[in-house]
Amino acid sequence: MNLSLLTHKDTLKNISKAASRIIHRSMKDDQKLISFQSVKGSLKAVAKNTCCFAEIYEDLPENSEGKGSFSISLEELKTLAKQNQDIFYFESDEEDINIYMPSDNIMMQRSLKRITPEDIPNIPAKLDWQSLDDNYFPELLLQAGEFAEEYSDITINKNTICFDGKNNKIVATDGKMMYIADMEISFTKKKTAVPLTKFLKTRELVTQAPVEAAYHKNKTEERVYLRFNNIIYSTEVLGSYPDYPKVIPNGDGLAWDIIEDAQMMLMQSIEDLPVNDKNYPIKLSFSKGKVKVEGKDNAFFVMKDKNISFSISLKVNSRIFSNIISMSFDTIRFFDEATPIVFDDEQTGRKALLMPLRG
Repeated sequence: MNLSLLTHKDTLKNISKAASRIIHRSMKDDQKLISFQSVKGSLKAVAKNTCCFAEIYEDLPENSEGKGSFSISLEELKTLAKQNQDIFYFESDEEDINIYMPSDNIMMQRSLKRITPEDIPNIPAKLDWQSLDDNYFPELLLQAGEFAEEYSDITINKNTICFDGKNNKIVATDGKMMYIADMEISFTKKKTAVPLTKFLKTRELVTQAPVEAAYHKNKTEERVYLRFNNIIYSTEVLGSYPDYPKVIPNGDGLAWDIIEDAQMMLMQSIEDLPVNDKNYPIKLSFSKGKVKVEGKDNAFFVMKDKNISFSISLKVNSRIFSNIISMSFDTIRFFDEATPIVFDDEQTGRKALLMPLRG
């Protein structure tokens, strides 16, 4: 039997994980496909939806045979990945490409449907890639992901990440809260917003170094490309982005320099309060030297802190507020019930904004 390697088991796992973050449950079965393009010495696999795609590529031994283009369903791909085996070809015909995987001395045979190369998205040959900080950028991306849920409608400017090449910032928002961090950006010179997806919130995918970014525009579309080692992720650029600096309150407000011990105690007190659900509103009442945290059924917790030198009361979403506290901002600035709360980290330039709840 003349065997030729299709892909290694580790690459197969990456393909499965990336595809699971790209392909939505709501998609039709005939859309839940991963496309493979095999040429001599290399392989690329692509998963796509209506606005974005991920391409995983692998260099193979020079003697590996190229078998053309073919597809496999997401469920079948997951089944293959669970076997933790390299995949090999063993024969082909006009309609299908046959593969096998040795598992517990049992040959597992599968057939992959041939497709045309036109069914696979192409990445422009000439992209001006910008190298990003391999440690800093993925962490910024993952932190930004805490501040916005996966998009549901890419036609609106919610649930997005914006690469602001004009002000060298990365911004994430879901319309209720906002995350802002300093980052040198040269691949785009304007505010370039893209949808926040499950892919961009998956640590195993976005922490693969090196990390690079590129921007491309033609007559029909405008896209951002992010390259994480052997994975290239691409998504459509959304329309105009709001003037987010205008949302940031002016002035110092009522500043609370919150140390790590106080952060931990505050998060624990919020977690211990009885609530109906994780988004239950809590009331924060500050007075000199202490803060009272009130939850459901008049349950409350009082925490003392000498760094509190002001008085104000307001309500916040318990889950979101606690998540932001967990990200170790140095200072929290309060203004009034109608103005965003500002969380600052002066050392790194990170900033988060959260609107208080009314009533």
